[in-house]
Amino acid sequence: MGVTSEYSFSLWKVAISGFYKSFRFVVVPPYEGRPVMVDDTCYLVPCNSEEEAHFIETLLNSEHCQRFLTSLVFKDSKRPVTSEILRRISLAAIAKRMGRFDELAALAESREKAKEESDQQLDLVLEKAEGYLSSGSGRP
Repeated sequence: MGVTSEYSFSLWKVAISGFYKSFRFVVVPPYEGRPVMVDDTCYLVPCNSEEEAHFIETLLNSEHCQRFLTSLVFKDSKRPVTSEILRRISLAAIAKRMGRFDELAALAESREKAKEESDQQLDLVLEKAEGYLSSGSGRP
């Protein structure tokens, strides 16, 4: 799954506006079972579940993260929150300071397993498609 589709089509997201002077991250749940889309003034963290979204929201809204962001952001800027600033956030460092690193590690492990399963399913689909195309019938 590419970056665009991961961000766009993830059912659960954690978002922040680039224009707000405060650093409030919010969980964006699906609406009627579909992903909610936001405009390009927001930054997103795609999540695999509601539990994951709330956990990441907690880390990002923690005092540790808020102090870190305050030290980097020029609040007089038109767009105080930027992707460059957000990339500097270390969820691992925040989770360690909060005594929640094991939870983050378990989350990362479950994400990796989900990605591996998804990749295996895609490999099977591609393998079948290649087999169909090479059958010589000219039809998939």
